[in-house]
Amino acid sequence: MTSHDQTYQAIVEAAAGGLRKSGKVPEVSDLVAELGIPRREFYRHFRNKAALSEKMIRESDQTYFNVAEIFVDSASTAQDKIRNFLRWRMVQRVWCAEISRPDDLKALYQDRIEYMLRGLLRELHAGRVLGAPRVYQTATEILEANDRLADDLCSELSDEVHFEYVAEAEGLGFSEEGIRLCDELFDVHWAFVSKLLPMRPAPARSQA
Repeated sequence: MTSHDQTYQAIVEAAAGGLRKSGKVPEVSDLVAELGIPRREFYRHFRNKAALSEKMIRESDQTYFNVAEIFVDSASTAQDKIRNFLRWRMVQRVWCAEISRPDDLKALYQDRIEYMLRGLLRELHAGRVLGAPRVYQTATEILEANDRLADDLCSELSDEVHFEYVAEAEGLGFSEEGIRLCDELFDVHWAFVSKLLPMRPAPARSQA
C-alpha cells in the first residue's frame, strides 16, 4: 500500500470512528490534527468535509442494512422476521449514536427502512390481496411504535446502573438489569405490533 493509500485509509478510519461515537464525521481540522497530517493531504483525497461525510454515511447505512438482513434471514417465518427486524432496529436506535444525515440521505435511509418492512408484511400475507394503502399504513404504525419504544428505552437506560464495562476491548455494554428492561419493553411492543399484523385481505372486486 502506498503512502497515498495509507493516508486515505487513515482518514476514512478516523472519520468512521467519529461517526460511530457522535453520529457526525469530525471537522477537517480535528481529523488532520488527530492524524498529524497537513491539511492539504485531506484535500488530496476529498473535495471537502461534505464529500467525506456522504461517503461515510452511505457506507454506514449499507452496513446497517446488510446486518439487518442477516438478522431477518435468521428467522424461519415471516412473523419472526418482522420481530427480528424490529428488535435489531430498537437496539441500534438505543445503543448507537444517531447519525446526522443531510436531508437527501435521511429520506433515502427512511425509505429503505419502510421498504424492508413492507416487503416483510407482504411476505407475511402471501397469497392475500393487500391494498398498498393498507400495507403502507401498517408499516407506518409499526415504525412509529418502534420509535416510541426506542425513545422510552433511551430515557430508562440513561441511568448508569443499566450499563457495565464488559471488557476493555468491547467497552460499555448492557448490564443484566438493562437487558431485562430491554426484553420487557420489547415484549410489550411486540404484543402491540402483533395486533397490527393480522391484516384482513382486501375484498375481492365484483366481476362486471
